[in-house]
Amino acid sequence: MWPERSVMFHDHLGDCVIKGEQAQFKLAVYNLLDNARKYSPSDTSIQLECHVEKNEAVIIVRNQGGELPTGENEDLFKKYYRGGNSMNTSGAGLGLWRVKKIVEQHRGTVNLKGTSFGAEAMIRIPLAESDEDVSFAAEEDETGINKTLV
Repeated sequence: MWPERSVMFHDHLGDCVIKGEQAQFKLAVYNLLDNARKYSPSDTSIQLECHVEKNEAVIIVRNQGGELPTGENEDLFKKYYRGGNSMNTSGAGLGLWRVKKIVEQHRGTVNLKGTSFGAEAMIRIPLAESDEDVSFAAEEDETGINKTLV
């Protein structure tokens, strides 16, 4: 993905299935990985951990960057909002907003928190029922994001 960066991937999802729009979900995860890269020193690794917890797929992206700006965790998901630590970093304040929209359209949640070593973003998406039809239809809503119909 980024030849200059190491991404440590831990996959414990097994053969679980989530219902949704694959391209949009990939975009959400890619954005979190890209933010982890942009907001951490280039000589540190990024961690991507995936596992199942109860009836949810849990995807966690961690970096070893600086602390999250105090009190901005929820604001970072607002459209056009850029954190206090984004001065020398490219972006328009749309990435995390878009991640949140995509995840919510997949009936999931996303949150950010600071850790002792950097930042952590966590996505939780409900698993598809075993007898559920995992096909989907998508349509664009007023935000320009494909909306998953369930």
